[in-house]
Amino acid sequence: AAAAARIAESEAVREFNNLVRRRDVLGLVRFSWRMTLASIAHYRRNLWSTARDEHTIVSFLYPKDVEVSGLNLSDTQIAQIFWNTLALEMLMLSLLYQPAEPGDDGPAFSPISMIIEACIVVGPCAAGAVVFRYMFRWGNRGRRLRPKRERNVVVSGKIAKAMRGEAGADASTDAAAGRKRKRTAREMRGRLQYLSGWLMVLTVDVVCLLCLLILASQKIGPEETTKFMLTWGTAMMMAWVVVEPLEVAFVVFFPFLLENSFVANVRQTAKDLGLY
Repeated sequence: AAAAARIAESEAVREFNNLVRRRDVLGLVRFSWRMTLASIAHYRRNLWSTARDEHTIVSFLYPKDVEVSGLNLSDTQIAQIFWNTLALEMLMLSLLYQPAEPGDDGPAFSPISMIIEACIVVGPCAAGAVVFRYMFRWGNRGRRLRPKRERNVVVSGKIAKAMRGEAGADASTDAAAGRKRKRTAREMRGRLQYLSGWLMVLTVDVVCLLCLLILASQKIGPEETTKFMLTWGTAMMMAWVVVEPLEVAFVVFFPFLLENSFVANVRQTAKDLGLY
């Protein structure tokens, strides 16, 4: 891709120089318009590709298929990790939430306490996303697609039936049935492992929602719960509509600031762990 880009750039420079030497004004205008459209298309593709990597909602709706080993997460599993992480985040925020007393203006703003509370919330959410991912990957091992093998049992059974008669055919049929029973048992263990991954993840989701309901009814109260949900929803919208699009634009339009091995390794490790 890099070599093709360099070739296209050299051809564009050669065409531009030819137009300048011929003093072809109309050709220069057409060339400029064509290069402008090509640049817009280039940045549009880069924005979309980067958004599928960096933006929460876009990567949730249009994930990239980067794994081919049979253990990659399905769209349903990615959606479940998304909802589990949101439930865990709301639970941690509700544990830290303190309803304001009547006539109280609330606690004074403290950057240190805000950073500490952010770490308390983000830490379990990041760890939970990693654990949920590995739970699903462990469960998917039970349903990994394996290459098909030749089934010589049928062929040998037909040959035995033609050459040795019914006795040989019956023996080969019994052997085939025994191998089929073993294969069925392996498939059942794989399905059980697959369902166990789902069961563990859904159990965590249900526990988080039940604890959240208990805290909302016993600690926060109906009116404060409404304020809490509005505040949380506003913060999520600010992150998804403002912060993450700015991050995507920064990565696309200023790639030279991120073109070093340290930043690339940190970002790739965070993605592999499922932190974002």
